[in-house]
Amino acid sequence: MISGTQCIIIILAVRFVQQYCSKRSSQLLPVTLFGNAKYFMLTKLFASVFALAALFISMDFSSFDALTVVISAASGIMLVVSSVCSLYAIKSGTMALSSMFSTAGLIIPCIAGIFLYDEKMSLMQWLGVAVFFASSWLLIAASKKIYSGFSFKNLFLLIGSLVSNGITMMLQTVFKRTVPNGNVTMFSFLSFIVPALILLLSLEAFKIRKPSDCKEKLNSKLLIIAVISAGALFVVNQFATIAADKVEPVILFTFINGGNTIIAALIAAVFFKEKITVRSALGLALGIISLIIVKAF
Repeated sequence: MISGTQCIIIILAVRFVQQYCSKRSSQLLPVTLFGNAKYFMLTKLFASVFALAALFISMDFSSFDALTVVISAASGIMLVVSSVCSLYAIKSGTMALSSMFSTAGLIIPCIAGIFLYDEKMSLMQWLGVAVFFASSWLLIAASKKIYSGFSFKNLFLLIGSLVSNGITMMLQTVFKRTVPNGNVTMFSFLSFIVPALILLLSLEAFKIRKPSDCKEKLNSKLLIIAVISAGALFVVNQFATIAADKVEPVILFTFINGGNTIIAALIAAVFFKEKITVRSALGLALGIISLIIVKAF
């Protein structure tokens, strides 16, 4: 039986692939809302194909029960909300702030663990989460204009990013603790196919309303990146869900999000030659410190 620590290590290793693809796709994606939405839809669709393939390989179609369907469908809907927030963040120029608020969503499963499962968070762990937020701010501020295009109208967008990402993480814990013998791969499949179908139907409706804005096609490089990203997304979701009842939410989601933020900065510096400034170096250092605090205390 795989341990929670092993799950986190696998997730962080796969995050390197995920972040490289994310950075590369941001360079290749078209500027239109339709083109970005199509890429997000394909990523979720390919991820559901990976999950379905895993189900057929294992020949385990158990736990296709009402509770699994409801929780995974809710997770899928939150992924749609997260995708929509990301799309409009790109359009409005608040992508950096949206990423930051999305990361801050880890506070939701932490608080849910306290109230739903009577878990405790020490003062030092709260401090570690606060240090992590400071680290994220510094790393994102080092490479992007934080307030580009910001207005109070975009506040709902930012709150949507925080809430949708936070609830998605929380639902992984809820699934594993409510359906302890549930089929994690089935949960992943349903969590991905729901947003893929919703986004697909939305794109088709958009084509009918504004056909002139829907002529853009994704090139072969983007399609390959979408497939690789989808594979990484499937693996991350699988092991995060498996670890959800093995590791306290504050440790699990701080490591997943904190490690992801640090990895993103390293990928940008090593592979995309982004300069490491004093601010980004401080952000990396605080990120590592935050993980040590959360784990040690």
